[in-house]
Amino acid sequence: MFNKRKSENLKPIFLTAFANDCSRREYEPGYIVCVCNTTYCDSLKPFSLKPATAVIIESSKSGKRFAKSEISFKDESEFKKSKRRTSYIDVTINREKRYQSIIGFGGAFTDSAGLNIQSLPKTLSERLIKDYFAEDGVQYSIGRITIAVTDFSTRKYAYNEVDGDFNLTHFKLTEEDIKLKIPIIKYAMNVSTHKLKLFSSDSSSPAWMKTNNDIAGGGILKGRNNFK
Repeated sequence: MFNKRKSENLKPIFLTAFANDCSRREYEPGYIVCVCNTTYCDSLKPFSLKPATAVIIESSKSGKRFAKSEISFKDESEFKKSKRRTSYIDVTINREKRYQSIIGFGGAFTDSAGLNIQSLPKTLSERLIKDYFAEDGVQYSIGRITIAVTDFSTRKYAYNEVDGDFNLTHFKLTEEDIKLKIPIIKYAMNVSTHKLKLFSSDSSSPAWMKTNNDIAGGGILKGRNNFK
């Protein structure tokens, strides 16, 4: 275990390496993908960390997918006593100095993601979502939900298309939300081992709110006074 000094020199020592199977397919010379289908899909097996160790999970162009290696951190004095004199890197940890917090890692629930996921057979689409959010996947803990149209949509649309409706009395979700995003979000929340954090962001205001009268392109918000 680590001692209580404010600043410590630790030596990471490579211990083991082991990789999951990969159903390889070469689609260009030197470019390998791991095929996932209804009968087989490689996955990341759950693991636990031992004290003073770290696990590296690697995927590579050469075909590695979720390949694991484990390193052990030792105090400098303990390392010098060790009979195993392998190469090492100095890592200095200052427990008293902290920066920003990381709240998690994740991806976006977009229209195109929904279209592609739902184009797959049910068993494969569920496996794909689990690969991102489940315990035997990469365990995403954050999801961004797109508000209305984005660059990954098949059409231009907004949640309120009624010109001048600042009270949003005609606000409503669209078919893209009901069919492409909400079902996938619910399934991701169900298989996630974390309490999935969600946040939303938009790409554009409705066209009638913008000076260029178009969801795409530039333009700025007109503001209420411009409509009098």
